[in-house]
Amino acid sequence: MRFLILSAAFLAAPVLAQPAAPSPEPVDTAAVSFIRAEAITRGRVMDHALWMTDIAGARLTSGPELDMAQRWAVGQFQTWGL
Repeated sequence: MRFLILSAAFLAAPVLAQPAAPSPEPVDTAAVSFIRAEAITRGRVMDHALWMTDIAGARLTSGPELDMAQRWAVGQFQTWGL
């Protein structure tokens, strides 16, 4: 009987020792609105995805399409100042 009580206490200890759930972090709605507005008005994700998938196409290792895609990406990064 004593073994059962100790076993139950041992199994219940991790459940009882759980800390309370942390309070949620406040959301900066102004920042979220700014990011959404930028994405909607000046976003070019679909342009880049189109270029990389349809224009550059399949990029096999050491293939000409891979070289072309890499040159395009480097050129984009340089125009962005990266």
